[in-house]
Amino acid sequence: MKKTGLFILCLLFAAQGFAQKGSPIQCSADLLKFDENIGNVQIFTGNVEFRHEGSTGYADTVLYYPEKNSLEAFGKEIIIHINDSVHLYGKNLHYDGETRIATIYRDVMLSDNRGTLYTDEMTYYRNEDYGCYLTGGRIESDSATLTSVIGYYHTRSHDVFFRRQVEVQHPDFTLSADTLRYNTASETVYFIGPTEMISGSHRIWSRDGWYRTGSEAAAFYQRSLIYTDSLLLVADSVHYENLKEKGNACGNIVLIDTQSRNCLQGNYLEFDRHARYAFATDSAMVTYIDHGDSLFLHADTLWIDLDSNDKVQKASSYPETRFFRKDFQGRCGRMEYFAEDSLVKMLQSPVLWSDSNQFLADTVFVFMTGEAIREVHLTGHAFVSENVLADIHFNQVKSPQMQVYFKENQLDYAIAEPHAECLYYILENDTELVGIHQAQAERMRLRFERNELQTITFYRQIKGEFGPDPMSDKRYLPDFLWLGQIRPKEKQSIFVPDHHERAIVTETTEEDE
Repeated sequence: MKKTGLFILCLLFAAQGFAQKGSPIQCSADLLKFDENIGNVQIFTGNVEFRHEGSTGYADTVLYYPEKNSLEAFGKEIIIHINDSVHLYGKNLHYDGETRIATIYRDVMLSDNRGTLYTDEMTYYRNEDYGCYLTGGRIESDSATLTSVIGYYHTRSHDVFFRRQVEVQHPDFTLSADTLRYNTASETVYFIGPTEMISGSHRIWSRDGWYRTGSEAAAFYQRSLIYTDSLLLVADSVHYENLKEKGNACGNIVLIDTQSRNCLQGNYLEFDRHARYAFATDSAMVTYIDHGDSLFLHADTLWIDLDSNDKVQKASSYPETRFFRKDFQGRCGRMEYFAEDSLVKMLQSPVLWSDSNQFLADTVFVFMTGEAIREVHLTGHAFVSENVLADIHFNQVKSPQMQVYFKENQLDYAIAEPHAECLYYILENDTELVGIHQAQAERMRLRFERNELQTITFYRQIKGEFGPDPMSDKRYLPDFLWLGQIRPKEKQSIFVPDHHERAIVTETTEEDE
């Protein structure tokens, strides 16, 4: 019997009045036979073709059940063209024409020209245009292979949902998760549950986000964590473009150098490896660890310039830089750090405090050895004050410039030159004020013990006078300024803006009187 005749005969049997909700499945083959011993079934063999509502399939053998409008198909390779772009392959098939549900077994493949899904058993729901497997499968695209125990492939939207033991293998990364979504059209992986992603030295944990394999762009949300050999980043959201090597992080950012344990915090962080910079802003604060003590520094913007090896070359903080450590505090309009020289430069009205001492100058240079302060150079209108008693009486030294030296993070000695002036109080029993000594010299050397001024040595062109009345109006050198009210007293106070008058205390002259 020719194939055309069998096709017409099949239509006649399908129209015998069986109560069917959907249109009948149409079959044609080289041979059609009936076997009453196995019930009302039509057996098609040899180059079988079956069609139903826009889909076409091919098999070696088909058992068609007219009453149920369903079929069983067998063959070395069953092919079903669900539509022009979606194709289903396997070796055993059950298809229900009423529900439009196909279940296919053994060496199953589902292809949509974007990727191919492989499994041993799949159920495809034509009404909803998706297939699912429950016993393990994988999908392969041009750039990645994804495996899981359970999967749902939505051919209309090109979305694949993976569940249980999800793994992604990509030339640039590996990924493991419990739940995942992958879009074959955009080649984008979506994280919809706890996910771990490893790329070279980078390890990423996220509960929500996406990664686009083609452009290598990514976004991570819900307090995601990124860990490298030397850095740990946690933020509410992170966006990164690997090809451009740039990105940003937003919301409650914590960036830790795992080697030094230094920490950067803020609400916005941006970095660009090609342009070799990074900066943080919006409540930005950096914490430096030094022998169990910490220095906390805040400014509106913290900026970093990187060298070709991604090492910090220069760091800047501006405007309104303020920092706090238990034994050392300061503020300025702008601060710059030069890594090669371990040099800190403070500009725009800088001021430093150490215990009861205050340091002022036009520009302050701080030289570091590791995390410890080695020396401080005060350049331009240098002025050192020591609070002797009750924020009223101050030892004072001024000079065009001054060098201050530290030993084990404590004041050791200072050199003031040229044309140095000093005013200091004579105390009895360290509590009772006796008088004031005021002097001038070409050079002065100040010696400290436990951060307190002990002696002053004068060199060349020395002039001086002793005032017996410590409460006289001659208690302040010209340009004296005490800024204790803006001194950071604790970590939280570095976020408090400065509001003060520049001239807090000035010398009263006879003309003013």
